[in-house]
Amino acid sequence: MIHPSELVSVLDAILEGIQVVSPEWRYLHVNDAAAHHGRSTKQALIGRSMLECYPGIENTPLFEVMRRCMHERRSHVLENAFTFPDGSVGHFELRIAPVPQGICVLSIDVTDRKQAEAARAEAEERLARAQRLEAIGVLAAGIAHDFNNQLMIIMGAGHAALAQAEGPIREEIETILAAAGSAAQMTRHLLANGGRAAASYIDPCRVAAGFEQVLLRSLPTQIELAFDMGRDVGAVNMDRGELEQILMNLVLNARDASSGVGRITISVRSTCLGPEFTASHPGARVGPHTVIAVTDKGAGMDAATRARIFEPFFSTKESSSGLGLASVHSTVRRRGGFVSVRSEPGAGASFEVYLPSAPAPRADVVDARAASTGSTILFVDDMPEVGRLVAKFFEADSHRVLLATSGEQALALWHEHGAAVDLLVTDISMPGLSGPDLVARMRAQRPGLPVLFMSGFSDSELACAGGMPKDVAFLEKPFAPTQLLELVHELLARRAR
Repeated sequence: MIHPSELVSVLDAILEGIQVVSPEWRYLHVNDAAAHHGRSTKQALIGRSMLECYPGIENTPLFEVMRRCMHERRSHVLENAFTFPDGSVGHFELRIAPVPQGICVLSIDVTDRKQAEAARAEAEERLARAQRLEAIGVLAAGIAHDFNNQLMIIMGAGHAALAQAEGPIREEIETILAAAGSAAQMTRHLLANGGRAAASYIDPCRVAAGFEQVLLRSLPTQIELAFDMGRDVGAVNMDRGELEQILMNLVLNARDASSGVGRITISVRSTCLGPEFTASHPGARVGPHTVIAVTDKGAGMDAATRARIFEPFFSTKESSSGLGLASVHSTVRRRGGFVSVRSEPGAGASFEVYLPSAPAPRADVVDARAASTGSTILFVDDMPEVGRLVAKFFEADSHRVLLATSGEQALALWHEHGAAVDLLVTDISMPGLSGPDLVARMRAQRPGLPVLFMSGFSDSELACAGGMPKDVAFLEKPFAPTQLLELVHELLARRAR
């Protein structure tokens, strides 16, 4: 038989909390676990009123259940979230039963389990959201790819008609081409959001200036948008839509931090990063860079927020998806750059995007057209309409054109006319033999063959196919004839040198 004095030590040793409360709501007995659950001690609780120890408990649903048990003498089982005086919350499974002395409350602390369940549910929701976004991105990119091919035909036919048009019809054709150009810009945004944007040399100052009206429409009239463009700023190697998306996300972030009033500044400058800088900035590389900064005078951020600002789904705003800055970070890293943040509470913030500076167009390509005249071009695209249109542009530019609508047909032409082919221009994604596979077979016979890839997708397709072959150029559909011919002239001129 256990002695009464030993029974207390037994009750203190068990993990479940045990408390006996009188009808006057005084604690008659509390074991160590129950005191711990209440973030108190046995000495501080026993003999005192529950209402005195935990002010406001009489207004809680838990107290109402205990009151019913005390008066009706019926047991209750419930799960309770208890808010402590410091504002923190504990979760407990409770069994409340009537006893001769009043009521007995058995408690099990399930706070850790509840927090783990909540974290797991949040992680599952984030995963589901990410999968939905990924699916939308893939769908959008696929639609954009097909739409770009159709725009290629519209723009090609439009430019061909424009070259022969006179009078009022010329203005109508120019309107069609302008609308097609706007549609092409929309598809670039879809491809950028789908992570399939093509890279090319672009002038960040020109892109930012051209995007001003779109940015202004996203800002309230009380926020001023200013630009500070440096001189002789280097080009960056990325898609225009990607850069516009970066600017939009950073400006929207600055807008939210500014609470609807203030000034946002977009600045572009050149710099050269040295070893000391790169040693203290993870992801930075030594060499010339272009810096695109978006600065605001808003609320600013503390160190804890700055440490998490680029995490997917992290946001200080309830209405935000938390993907804007994560998207900026991902895009910049994919293009070989990094993002630096300077901010303090109450002192605004400056997001600086560092991108490797791309070389400017070579001056010795000025006479490229003369050097490339009379060349033979093998053009491969699985859409015959595109081939027929492009052939007209090439022939008008004094080139001979061999047309193929598949990789297999291109190989047959190569075996027949290979010695005369000066340049291969091929689509990337085609049924059967893909563009990269076609290049591999042709370059096995002639390693130095100049190649121009084109696609309604992007150069990310090449990564899926095993990486970009060496010494090739890329042109994203849809493109204007002048874009195609300028690039062809440069490639052929390099071959001539």
